[in-house]
Amino acid sequence: MNHKKRITSSNKSVYILILSSGLLIAAAVLFTMLIGNRINFLYTTILNASFEVKTDLSLARINVLNYINKPSEQILKDTWQFISLAEFNTKIILEEKDKHNIISNPLNDGLVTEEVHLLQVQLLEFQNLANNVFNNNISKPDHSSVQVWNELFDRLEAQSLVIENKLKAKIAEQTKIFRFAQFGLMGAGIFSTLIAALIFFRYEKQKILFQKKFAETSITLEKRSRRATKTEEAYLESQRQLNTLVQNLPGMVYRCRITRPWAFDYVSEKCTQVIGYRPDDLTDNSKISFYELIHPDDRRKNLELVKIAIEERRPFQLIYRVKTAAGYEKWVW
Repeated sequence: MNHKKRITSSNKSVYILILSSGLLIAAAVLFTMLIGNRINFLYTTILNASFEVKTDLSLARINVLNYINKPSEQILKDTWQFISLAEFNTKIILEEKDKHNIISNPLNDGLVTEEVHLLQVQLLEFQNLANNVFNNNISKPDHSSVQVWNELFDRLEAQSLVIENKLKAKIAEQTKIFRFAQFGLMGAGIFSTLIAALIFFRYEKQKILFQKKFAETSITLEKRSRRATKTEEAYLESQRQLNTLVQNLPGMVYRCRITRPWAFDYVSEKCTQVIGYRPDDLTDNSKISFYELIHPDDRRKNLELVKIAIEERRPFQLIYRVKTAAGYEKWVW
């Protein structure tokens, strides 16, 4: 490909590579932001709800122990309230979304949701047990009821711990993905930097080649310009010398056409001295034809002599009479 085609042609592959690199970086940044927001969502909302469930269950168990030692309707109501809060927080784990409603709950893989549902079932068992106490007006639970409550709380705490551990594992998984996304972003940045460097060096190379070619072309044009100037100067000098020679000749110099005899293309200034007419009067028969100035008896003879000389390609000499601008005849040769 020559230099002109390199300049005028568009390199689509380079533009596609730049566009692809930009889209890759944009996708990596967007994915990293989404993963980061999801991790933040897991930490600040879902895991916090898991901690709240564990705290509410601990407070409910403390109230139950207090109720066993000193039965009180208020203590039982507080226990009911803590259990209700724990149930509410389990719903948060299952249904909560981020505040912009663009990141769905990342727990829809069935591993954590089953454990949360099991915890909700256990909380429902505790609520039924508390309802029985309220409805039967039990002032103080017996040993079997206390044992049932303890077993139920042990299962609730164990289940909440399972949920917490699985949430932490989920966060660790998302964190790992986030790190991979960061590495991908760094790789995309490095790739884009390499592409930019490649494009820069490539176009710098083309720029240097173009400057070199431009300098060579400028030198060539300058040389040609100098030669043209010298040729023009030589031509003008030859024209000057020829004009000087013609003006110094003791007679008029003319050039006429073969097809139209004595139809002058050029007449020297001396024609004014010879026949009294200016060059502009005779050039292209603008005012008068030189043929008309020739004496009628000499016209035919002159034409025949000129035709013979042209056919034989030799010079000729004519002697004939012309009529001057003043109106008198004059012999010329």
